[in-house]
Amino acid sequence: MAPVSRAFWNGAEDIDDDEEETMEPRGPVYAFKEEKPQVEDSYSLMIFATDQFCTDYCRSFLMSNDPKVITEIEEVDEKSSDEHIKRPQTPVAILHKIKNDVLLLACKRNIPLEYSNDLLLMVAPWLDKSKDAVVLASKPVAEFITSNKELEENAFVRVLKTKSYTDSIPCKQLEVPNAVSGFPAAMMTWRQIHEQPCVLSVYYYANSLPLINTVDVAPLRNHLQTFKWYQQIENAKTDLTSIPLYNHVFENSNMYL
Repeated sequence: MAPVSRAFWNGAEDIDDDEEETMEPRGPVYAFKEEKPQVEDSYSLMIFATDQFCTDYCRSFLMSNDPKVITEIEEVDEKSSDEHIKRPQTPVAILHKIKNDVLLLACKRNIPLEYSNDLLLMVAPWLDKSKDAVVLASKPVAEFITSNKELEENAFVRVLKTKSYTDSIPCKQLEVPNAVSGFPAAMMTWRQIHEQPCVLSVYYYANSLPLINTVDVAPLRNHLQTFKWYQQIENAKTDLTSIPLYNHVFENSNMYL
């Protein structure tokens, strides 16, 4: 990574030969819903919404009501040889084309560290065809290491970039000793190794769980609106008062409104 970047990713642990022979299948793996998803010759931009909040944000501000679906990625339990007791397939991420040459990988949940490599390799054909890449991630502010007590009470954004990303960044870069890991770091590492531009924006939220409302999205939206790519694709008519309740807090709860 570039000297200012601290994205760490380890797709697998060191395994001795003896241990490898006795290892059982690890269980859930990812698979395309279709056999041969379409990959075009080139794309101008690929956006990665790497968790539920970032996906909710993109659905609200970047996507039309009926975006084109290129493919869906599902989690399949391959551990059991008995078809009757296999866990049903569950959606992990959806790859959309939100503009003529702009892709969005919308993750429906956080990707476990041990499966980051699997998902990376699956989306690599589109990633390699993309001129630019943007990664969006969110973390609680409690995980941010700082001596500034004010940062512990307010939401904010920090960025990391690959060496090939030469545009100016209107935001502070992630301070030492903070770092990112897992799927967001996997994207950054892949683009850095292949000498391709990529920028990662990490939204540190102050609430226990951020929601798609005026207060919670303001720091991230204000940050993203400074980028040219965002200005070109944001839905100009987005009205927070008319946005459906994409918030996973409500969708996965027993609350009555």
